[in-house]
Amino acid sequence: MYLSNVTGLSRINYPDSQFMKDINFEELKKPGKPVIFHNAWNLDDQKLALFCNRRMKDSAYVGDIGPSTLCACSALPFIEETVDMGRKTYCEGALVDTVNFESLLQEHDDLDEIWVSRIVDSKQIRKPENLHDALANLCQLFAATVGEDDVKLFKYPVCPPIRRPARLFHPPCLSR
Repeated sequence: MYLSNVTGLSRINYPDSQFMKDINFEELKKPGKPVIFHNAWNLDDQKLALFCNRRMKDSAYVGDIGPSTLCACSALPFIEETVDMGRKTYCEGALVDTVNFESLLQEHDDLDEIWVSRIVDSKQIRKPENLHDALANLCQLFAATVGEDDVKLFKYPVCPPIRRPARLFHPPCLSR
């Protein structure tokens, strides 16, 4: 198994599934909709890739949000398989740049608020009872602390950006 071409414990990228077909990604592009973007790590070029419901100026912008980009931004190494799009392979980008404040501020220097919805918090980590729990803790604790650190660095920067949003909201994660 370890020498097979399987790259994760589970596969999440089923872009032609009925579930993904039922999501109207075109609706995100309509005027009046909030700007939504996410990232994924391009394993071939070793760089961050941004996907957004609006065209971005950032050189990391690759294209629109869609079924495969949504899966790519969630493809946590070892847990979920990597995602192939075009001739590139992607995995979770948040492990490299969790919140991506820099791109957000470059694209939108007039923001009054930023809302960060973290999906895991270090306070959710529990004492493991078996190897399954221990592996889950490894992934969750790493993801939680990286996200928490990004928010701290934004709130208390060493070199503050030219203009910073007035308020940063990062509500606590929901308990399990």
